[in-house]
Order: sequence, then C-alpha cells, then structure tokens
Amino acid sequence: AESRASPSSSPSSQRPRHPPLAVFAGAMSSKAEAHATATYSRRALSVVHGYLYDLEPFERHHPGGRQMLCYAYGRDATELVESVHSLADRGQLLRVLARYRIDPAAVHPDDLPPPSEAPPFAWSNASLFGVDVRKEVRAYFEAEATRRGVSLRQATKATPAKWCLMLALLAAYAASAAAWFAGCWWSLAALPACGSAACFNIFHDASHGALSTRPWLNALGTTMGFSIAAPYNWAHQHVIGHHAYTNMPDHDPDYQHVNRWRRVPTALAAVLLPLVWAVAVPLGLHVLAPARLLLTGSYNYTVASIPLTFSDRCKYVARWALLLALAYLWPFAVMTPLKALVWSGIPAAISSLTFMLITQIAHLTPDAATAAEGSGACPRSLVSTASPPGRAADLSSNFGSASSLSSRTSSAASSCSDLDIAEGARPGPGAGVTAGSTLSNPHDHDEAAPDAGPSASAAAPLECFFEHQVRTANDYCVGSRAVFLFSGGLNFQVAHHMFPTVNHCHLRAVSAIVADCAERHGLRYMTLGSLAEGVGKHWDLVKQLRSRELDLNKGAWEMAATAAVLAPTAVGPAVGSAVERPPAFAAPITDPGSPGGPALRASPSSAMPVIAGTPARAGTGASR
Repeated sequence: AESRASPSSSPSSQRPRHPPLAVFAGAMSSKAEAHATATYSRRALSVVHGYLYDLEPFERHHPGGRQMLCYAYGRDATELVESVHSLADRGQLLRVLARYRIDPAAVHPDDLPPPSEAPPFAWSNASLFGVDVRKEVRAYFEAEATRRGVSLRQATKATPAKWCLMLALLAAYAASAAAWFAGCWWSLAALPACGSAACFNIFHDASHGALSTRPWLNALGTTMGFSIAAPYNWAHQHVIGHHAYTNMPDHDPDYQHVNRWRRVPTALAAVLLPLVWAVAVPLGLHVLAPARLLLTGSYNYTVASIPLTFSDRCKYVARWALLLALAYLWPFAVMTPLKALVWSGIPAAISSLTFMLITQIAHLTPDAATAAEGSGACPRSLVSTASPPGRAADLSSNFGSASSLSSRTSSAASSCSDLDIAEGARPGPGAGVTAGSTLSNPHDHDEAAPDAGPSASAAAPLECFFEHQVRTANDYCVGSRAVFLFSGGLNFQVAHHMFPTVNHCHLRAVSAIVADCAERHGLRYMTLGSLAEGVGKHWDLVKQLRSRELDLNKGAWEMAATAAVLAPTAVGPAVGSAVERPPAFAAPITDPGSPGGPALRASPSSAMPVIAGTPARAGTGASR
C-alpha cells in the first residue's frame, strides 16, 4: 500500500523515484525504499499550495476532462486550480487532490515543476467580500438548479436558449465562410462579424469548460475559434496566464502586450495603435506566438509551455499549418496576388480589430492596469509530505499519508463528479469567514501554512482573489444587449473573472450580485458607459505608460548626475585607498587637497578625471 504506480503512464514518461535523503539515519526507511521502486509520470507533476501531485491517474476522473487537467502540468498551478474552482467546496477539492499527492523528496530534481515567481492570493483566508460574494452567487445557482430541475453544476452551464443561439451563430458563420471560399465580396465583412460572434459565444466559454458538463463538448467548442487562436495557444494566453494572474506585470500575457508602448513616443503611438490592433491576431496570435511557444517553451515569455510529447508536438505543428493554410494561404493558390491579399487580409484585420476592442478595454485602462502593480508576496515553497512543517502536518494527518491516499483512486469518480461546484460545503474557522458561510474550506486552518508561504509574515499581506478582480477589471456597455450578444457576455468582465466556469448567459444576473456586494463592502466597481469611452481610457493608459517611462528615465539621469556631483564630498574611499578599476586604466591618483576625498584615476579617453567610474564634467574636481 505504500508504493504507487501510474498504470496509464507509458514507460518512456516514467522515471524511478529517487529516494529522499536520510537525515537522521544512514539507511533509508522502508517507506523511502518503497518510493525508490515506484514510478511517477514526469509530465503530469503539478504543485498546488506547496504540495506536489502526480495527476495522471486523475485524468480518467476529472470532471473537466483530460484537456483541462493538462493545463496544470509542469507548473505551480495553485492560482489556476483555485480560480477555476472558485465556486467549489475547497474542502472537497483538497481531499480529492490529496489522493495524488507525492513526496518531492522521492522525485528526481530535474522533474520537479519550477517554482512560481508570481505573488499568491489568500485563498484559505478570503476577505469578507470574497466570502459573501461566493455565498450569494452560489445561492443564486442553487435556486436556478431547483427551478430548472438540474444539478447545481449543470445550472452554471449553457441554458437551452443559449444552445439555440449558438446553433444560429454557427449556421451564420458556416454560411459566411462558404461565401468567402466561393469568392463573394460581401463575405469580406460578414465572415469576421459572424466569426467573431460565434467565437466569443462558443469558443471562449468552451475554453473555460463553461459550455457543458460534458468535457468532449467543451473540447469540440475550443476548435471553433481558429479565427482568433488555436486551442493550445489560447490555453496559455488566456486560461493559464491571464485569468490566474490578471494584470500582474511579468505574469499576465495580456499585460505584457501593452508594455510595448512605454518605448514609443506618444505621437507615433497614435499612428501605430490601430495598425497594431489590426495585425495582433493574424501576426501575433497566429504566427509569432505559436513560433515562440515552440522555440522557447514559453508563451510571450511569461507562461511556461504545457509539457508535450514528440507526438503532441507534431500534431500541434500540423494543426498550426492547417490554420495558416485555411485562413491566409489558400487565396494565393486560386486568385490573383492582389485579390488574394485583399481576401486574406481584410477579414483578418476586421477580426483582429474586433478582438482587440472587446478585450483591451476590459483590463488595460489606467485604474485597472495599475491596481495590480506593486502587489507582491513571497512565492510558495515546496512542502514535503514526508514531514510537513507546522500546520501542514495537520493537513497530512487529516488526509492520511500521500501513498496510502493515492491508492484510493478508484473512488475518485464518485467523489468529484461535481468538483468544480460541489455540494455541501461547511463553514471554516479561517480569518474573515463569517458564521454560517457555506463556501469556506473546512480545512482552512490546515492550509494556512502552505497557502501563505514560509515567510509570508515578513512580506506584504496576501490579496483576496475576488477583490483583485474588482480592482483590475472593467464592465462596459452593461445596458446594451447588442454588445452582450456580440461579445458573448465579455462586457461583464468582473463576474467572468471571478467565476470563469460559469456560462456567459448567467453573467448579467451574477454581475448584479457582485456589484451589490462590492457596494456593501466599500469596493469600487468600475463600469465604462460605452465602447468609445473604453477606447479613450485605453489611450490614456498608453500615454500614461509613456509618461511614466520618461519620468523613470529622467529620474535615473538626475540621480546619476546628482551622485556624480555629490560623490566627491559625501562618499568615497579615503585618500590613497585602493579603487577597483579595469586593468586598461591608469593607476589611481589622489587629490592631496581634499582629505578624505575619493581616489581619482585618469580617463582612457580624455584628461578629465572620473569618479567611481563615471565621467565628470569639465571643471569639476574633488574639491567640488
């Protein structure tokens, strides 16, 4: 019972477990010997709240299917797992995960997922706002489930009316695509319009598992968005990166996009902004991003790639080539070069402009974009399940040993069938949890140590995930049914980011709950009245980024100039003391008229002295 194998793992993906170091004795314990003979899946290792998991046996039982589970492989997936299960009973979530927990000491160091550099959220100790908003949204779906006679999980997915709308959008998309392939001129406008509406209503929801409780339907829906991005690329860009780390510099791929404007003069940015929006999808998402993902193993240098086998990589390249052929290359084989350029370029540019308009104003405005800057906390460290420190030991004792729990995978299907929004959560004693809450983690106190990290007390307080979404997202055009239909409900960004697995047909009602709860707790709920206002706010951010960059450069120059002037009298080594210098420079000289002044050396390019390696201005000396 102490050993555990992954029967579905291929031999090439398995590595013998390395035994942990014997700290108190020279010989390994019997448990360590068992680990040394067991195997684990190298590609399916994941870290959640500082614990290491081998999730490959869970693929057969995961309610969201294998595709969604693979997003957690090879990374610290704490924020990803928690944000996807934001309506779940955290106690049940942790109990299911505990079955697949393994000891990091039994894993080869090269196979361990790299630590996350992103600041964690306070998942086990949510704020009063976080507790209340989860409780009220869950109560809404409980009432919906009772009214419709379905399960609570089914109540969060697409309604029959939404399915009818999606079928109508698919029919319109298919008709416009057929006309485009047939060479009808009207399709140049109809194809991007119908394609964008279909993608926002089907593809986006499917990528979050929000279409249906059946994983195969969600997987099928992700193939409908090729006019925006391939499913594998979109998973990195949107699900793994943007939703887990919204507007966090160096961690959110969407935030990285806007940083380009820091280095562009404002007048030039006014000309380039619409051009960049027009090529963002065809050049950025369809060409550069996939190539960078294959060559560097990261998406936009912020999100590590999902581990791929050679077979998976070949399939990915084949699908990428098919996407490029269908979207851009086939007109050049049957049309004149000029018409082919128009035929492939105009629909792509319109789709790209539409995509950027819908997405950029939702987060990249001055108030929303700067809300996450400066947020930081210590990253989590990996916790050993062999001897968990502090309160982590209580969690291990509640769930049993990692190896004994992992042997109970046969009961996984029955206990996690409603995992993403489970029934029967009990109130927990964590900080900020109100009496009678039905959404708190029964083991919040057990998760305190791994959730906060080993040195959280010395770092900034952890931020509540739900409050973070209110501060970093904008709703827009909330009264427009046309925008709601065309954007697939993406104009209700705050509610969508809090509960990504909820279908967009419910977001109008959910956003009203979130806004009311935010008002009661004194949080500013940001709403833009129109698309034009959103574009104006985005342009304000572009100008602000440029101004901030200029201020930083000016401040750095002023600090360097001040240091060069003040250094002779304020700081520096004593007369005659040694000064570190490159071998090519002359020997240091000193100014005897300035006791305690710095040593000077001759500059290789001029007769002017330099102080601490910085060229001085003419006429300045040690006395000044």
